[in-house]
Amino acid sequence: MTGTPHEHDDGREESRPPLPGPVDEARPPMTIIGGPAAEDTPQWQPTGSAAQTSPGRPASGSSTPPRTDGGPSTISGVFSNIKRTGRWECPAKISLVGACSDAVLDFREAVITSPEVELSVYDVLNSCKVIVPPGVGVDMAGGMSIMSSEKSQADSVVAEGAFRLRILRYGFCSDIKVITLAVGESEPKWWKRSG
Repeated sequence: MTGTPHEHDDGREESRPPLPGPVDEARPPMTIIGGPAAEDTPQWQPTGSAAQTSPGRPASGSSTPPRTDGGPSTISGVFSNIKRTGRWECPAKISLVGACSDAVLDFREAVITSPEVELSVYDVLNSCKVIVPPGVGVDMAGGMSIMSSEKSQADSVVAEGAFRLRILRYGFCSDIKVITLAVGESEPKWWKRSG
C-alpha cells in the first residue's frame, strides 16, 4: 500500500506513510498445523505420551489439571456444619476458618503424605472437634484464645509410621477438642466418660 501524495508550496509532491488501518483480510494470521514441519516451531506441542510429561500442562484432550500435592488448603464456613470424614486428601498445611459453625475434622482415614500436618484454626463462636487415630502425636503449638476452651485427649508421642499434628489456634468464644479414636470407633457418651 503506497502513501498519499502531498503537494508542497514549490510544486513538489511527497509521499506520506500509510495511515494505520485494519489488517488486510487477504492475509489472515498464520496457523501452525501439526506435523513434521511444526516440530521446528517452539510453540509446537507433541501429542500422546510426550504431551503428558510437559510440566504444568495436562495431556491433549484432558479436562483435569495436574494435581499439586502439598499446597495449603482452606476450609471455611459461616453458620455451617463443616465435616471432613472418611477418605480425604489432607495437605501439609490446612486452615479452618469458622464463625457460628460446627466443624469436625476426622484424620483417621485421611490421605496424608507428609510426616507433619500443620492445622491453623481461626474461629469465632465456633465449635471444632479434631479426631486422630492412635499413634498420632498432637501438639497444641500456640496461638491465642479469648473466652474459649481447648481440650486435648491425644498423645504427644508419635508412633512409628504415624504423623504429627500441630495445631495453631486463634479463637474467640469458641471451643476446640482433640480426641483419639480408632477407625470405626465412636466417641463414648457423656455419662460413660471418666473425665
